[in-house]
Amino acid sequence: MIIKYIAIGAVSLMLLGCGGGGSSSSTTPETPENSVIINEVLASNKTIIADPQYDKYSDWIELYNTSDSDVNLGGYGLSDSAKGASWFFPQGTTIQAKNYLLVWADDKNSTTSLHTDFKLSKSGDKVVLYAVDGTLLERLDFKEQYSDVSYARDDNAKYVKTLVPTPKRRNEIFEALESEKPTASLKNGVYATEQEVILSATPGAKIYYELDGDDVTTLSDVYTTPLKIHTYTELRAASLELEQGKMLSSELSKTYVIAKNIRINEILADNNSSNVDEDGDYGDWIELYNDSASYVRLDGYGLSDSKKGFTWKFPANTAMQARSYLLVWADDKNNSTHTDFKLSAKDDKVVLFDELGVVIDLVEFKDQHQDYSYAKDANKTFQETSFVTPLAVNVIAKVDKADFSPDGGV
Repeated sequence: MIIKYIAIGAVSLMLLGCGGGGSSSSTTPETPENSVIINEVLASNKTIIADPQYDKYSDWIELYNTSDSDVNLGGYGLSDSAKGASWFFPQGTTIQAKNYLLVWADDKNSTTSLHTDFKLSKSGDKVVLYAVDGTLLERLDFKEQYSDVSYARDDNAKYVKTLVPTPKRRNEIFEALESEKPTASLKNGVYATEQEVILSATPGAKIYYELDGDDVTTLSDVYTTPLKIHTYTELRAASLELEQGKMLSSELSKTYVIAKNIRINEILADNNSSNVDEDGDYGDWIELYNDSASYVRLDGYGLSDSKKGFTWKFPANTAMQARSYLLVWADDKNNSTHTDFKLSAKDDKVVLFDELGVVIDLVEFKDQHQDYSYAKDANKTFQETSFVTPLAVNVIAKVDKADFSPDGGV
């Protein structure tokens, strides 16, 4: 069912010195505090309104002056970050009483016209309005947007997706109802053999999917039978309940790795006293394990801290004996046993690629404590451990959080 709301306001805007219709009800403009709101945002503008200055369909932010007096916005700022304004309204920018002002979020970074130094992400973003002194006045957080479907404020000061964007005029909310997001039978993870994934959705809904991490659209493949996962796969899926007049759902996101015999076994991302390299340095390291009864050559294999690909490869003739370990230093020295990247103890990942550039193992971690490693246990689950075991069987000594309290010993 389509629900219609009627939102606030009357139509007009003025940029001081440029004309724009309407009349001023005050000769001394007020400040924006408690009077200017973020009224509507479109983060994927394809056909709604073109920017007259550049003749492009750019994303936009609409402000509304709720007061009975004109408001001077000069020196006030906008951002897509809660850390402070990055773009500021030119001096002389005025929004008339009960009127609208449209700002183009197009990364043009103009100091004389209304073009910000940032763009908006259709996958989810925020818009924040700041006062001259840096005070946060208004903030709108939004999730995934669809092309030409805006987020607009209704009578109850609630932001909803509307099928009818209304730049520079009062909001008319024709609420865009989303279909229910599909589910997958297989959770994220690293698997030793080919897997099967069953997608499910509301009865009657059509499921669209991508296997390479691309955004899902109605031009994506249609799900009909279980999916066979035999290599590294970034599954994205969304459902559409078209007969109910709903829109494509938000995306289901799953990542699957089909590992070979070589596995990431232990990671130390903050080495201060555990073990040293041939130069006597306490470098961070990555331990691999050959989980097979056969000799394995690593020619062409690579490591990275990014899923986008690798720049560091194992030297020619590098091999691992059956059931053996190999230690690689992640210290940016970039030679035969040292990678061209370092690890961050705060939030990072280690990715192992085969000779074809296919991801065969992937481990992501958050905070690591100094000299505590991230190691695989008997259940093939990674845990932080105080017992660091380079080139040896992992021993999981569970971390006691009290050790890291202000009065603790670490």
